[in-house]
Amino acid sequence: MPPTVPRLGHALIDGQHQRIQLAAKRFLAAARRGRGRPELTALIRASTRNFASEERLMRASRYPLRAGHISLHQGILADMHRLRSNLRQRAVPHRALVAQAVDWLAHHADEADRRLVGHLAMYRPARRRLATRRN
Repeated sequence: MPPTVPRLGHALIDGQHQRIQLAAKRFLAAARRGRGRPELTALIRASTRNFASEERLMRASRYPLRAGHISLHQGILADMHRLRSNLRQRAVPHRALVAQAVDWLAHHADEADRRLVGHLAMYRPARRRLATRRN
């Protein structure tokens, strides 16, 4: 069973994390049976979508920790792509590597994404002031 990804209080991110959690659960079940390529591809897609959404939010809100957060995304995806390459070559994935890829996602959500959501909660985009006429 993959670790639970915490709810952070941001509807978009939480919804995407739920999809990642489900994809991770399916991948782990398939990996235990010596399979998992399609399930891992689904997990990579769900993670990539989530990371792209987060990165858009980071840019829009001028998140000061953006570079480090994006670097974490790149590391997680690189690990998952390596794992998928092993599956393509019919190499049996090492259980620790499978668990690490899934654990990283949960840890990332609990640490880095929690900080991002905190920043987003405080961020208010500049609003144009509407000129009012006095007659």
